[in-house]
Amino acid sequence: MGRGADETRRTAIAGGVAAAVALAALYVCGVALIRIWPAIQLLIIASLIAVALTPAVEFLVRRRLPRPVAVIAILAAGIAVVALVAAVVLPPLIRQAVDFGRSLPQHWDRVRTLLERVSSNYPWLRDRIAKIDLAGEVSSQAGGIAGYAGVLLGGAAGGIMAAVLAAVVTVIMLLEPGTLARGMVGLFPAPMRSTAERVGALMRQKVHLWTRAMAVLMATVGTLVGVLLWIVGIPYAVLFGALAGVLEIVPTLGPIMAAVPPVLTGLAIEPVRALYVVFAFVAVNQLESNLLVPLVMSRGLQLRPVSVIVGFLVMTALFGIFGAVIAVPTVACLKVVHDEVYAPWARSLRPSSEQESARQP
Repeated sequence: MGRGADETRRTAIAGGVAAAVALAALYVCGVALIRIWPAIQLLIIASLIAVALTPAVEFLVRRRLPRPVAVIAILAAGIAVVALVAAVVLPPLIRQAVDFGRSLPQHWDRVRTLLERVSSNYPWLRDRIAKIDLAGEVSSQAGGIAGYAGVLLGGAAGGIMAAVLAAVVTVIMLLEPGTLARGMVGLFPAPMRSTAERVGALMRQKVHLWTRAMAVLMATVGTLVGVLLWIVGIPYAVLFGALAGVLEIVPTLGPIMAAVPPVLTGLAIEPVRALYVVFAFVAVNQLESNLLVPLVMSRGLQLRPVSVIVGFLVMTALFGIFGAVIAVPTVACLKVVHDEVYAPWARSLRPSSEQESARQP
């Protein structure tokens, strides 16, 4: 009896020590992850850029161009395109952004007057509208975005080091695309390396498809919104079109967020203009949902809308704006893991009779 009790006590003490060590290790890992998270974000961005540019580099390599020359050519072409777009788009964009910021209080006053007139028979609604401080809300949101940028950079020195490291990683991944993949595969036991290599290749394919599709969707949606707003006579059409293109990267909520400023601007001019803006965004959304998304994204990613929404909510809750941006490729990669790893393993656990019945039509 005494020996059994001592053995039980020692087992309980060992279990408690192991649990304490595991909790301490988890805490240390959590603190370390929080401190290096800005660098991880920049590395993820660099990886996305490298995955997006790899097919173009491979195209030039297949044309017997040396890989370093191909990488330099693609990077130079990318920088030239960005500089050209910035030279063409940025001046009117900045000018309209400044003008919109200056006229925002006047626009809001007109909108609030209209809303108060409409809600005159509903005192609770009229009081709620009167308490809205749009300038304060805009300042608060701008401060939040600035704070997020500060956290992302992690100070001047840390931000420069992280940016340089991200640039180096991008160039290395383009020069030696197999190095990082082989290193990651080498972390797995030998029997699992073939599966890990296949899963990694499928993940890269999904991420490349997402980056290419998002570039097409952002450019198309931004252009269509800007043109339609200009046609219906909404000022700051370039600004609102660029905003719609950028927010296209946020699933589900992005188009709604992009529609709010031009709707309020149209409402400040005349209510029918706001209705035109709503029609324009609905038309672009229908074109995107029924033509663009199935054509450039859905067939390759094969994601259900519910999965995208749940992934967006979870990633946004965990990682904020950055999580919302990478929600779709993260869900796509998790689907690859499910289809290539978890589903075969789960099928292998079924009794043979269930497997035979599952194969039968």
